[in-house]
Amino acid sequence: MNIIVMVIDDDKESRESLESALQLNGFQVRSFHSPRQALKEYNSQTIDVVITDYHLPGMTGMDILKTIHRKKSDTPVIIISGEQEKDIASRSLQFGASAFFPKPLNIKAIITILKKLTKKKMSQPPKFSTH
Repeated sequence: MNIIVMVIDDDKESRESLESALQLNGFQVRSFHSPRQALKEYNSQTIDVVITDYHLPGMTGMDILKTIHRKKSDTPVIIISGEQEKDIASRSLQFGASAFFPKPLNIKAIITILKKLTKKKMSQPPKFSTH
């Protein structure tokens, strides 16, 4: 599987835990604590799905969502948050997030959503070079 997931979370423990779980399930992961650095990287790489914390230094997950959808509207964005505010979840989904998950994260549910979001790409045969 060649699915690349970008994880943006300023909480190191949460970010590394999610990164490890995704890697164990066959996903390639690019993780960032800085939303600005993540967006720079997003512009220069192919990213299949973005998972971002809502509360980040200098911006929110909603800012990330809006920026990504302005650039490539078909990249799924999943928002996660340790805050139990219902309006964050509903606003995230209203503005086009593919899913919202509260912390502590349900990794099994996230993997299920990632597989659904990337099903088309996962079913494509790998591309081999003939050179």
